[in-house]
Amino acid sequence: MQSVGLTPNFITYSVLLDGLCKNHRVNEALSFFGIIINSGIHPNVALYTVLIDGCCKNGKLGIALDLFSELCSRGAFTFEEVANHQEIRSRNI
Repeated sequence: MQSVGLTPNFITYSVLLDGLCKNHRVNEALSFFGIIINSGIHPNVALYTVLIDGCCKNGKLGIALDLFSELCSRGAFTFEEVANHQEIRSRNI
C-alpha cells in the first residue's frame, strides 16, 4: 500500500486488526498494534475495541483486560464510549 504512495488510516488499521483476529492470529494483531503505536499513531477507541473484542473471542481475556485498562488510562475514553462503539460494531458484523 505504502509502496504505491497510499497512506493507511484508522479504517485500514482497523480492518487489518479485525481480519487477523477473526482468523485466530491474535498474536500477529498484537504485534501489528505495537507497530502502529511505534510509528507514532495514537490509537483511537475503534482500534482498541477491535483488538479487545478479538482477544476476548480468542480466549485471551487477560490481554483484553490489559488493553482495556490501557485505553482507560489514556483518559480520552469512557466505558460508555467503548460500550457504544462495540454495540455499533456488533450490529455491522
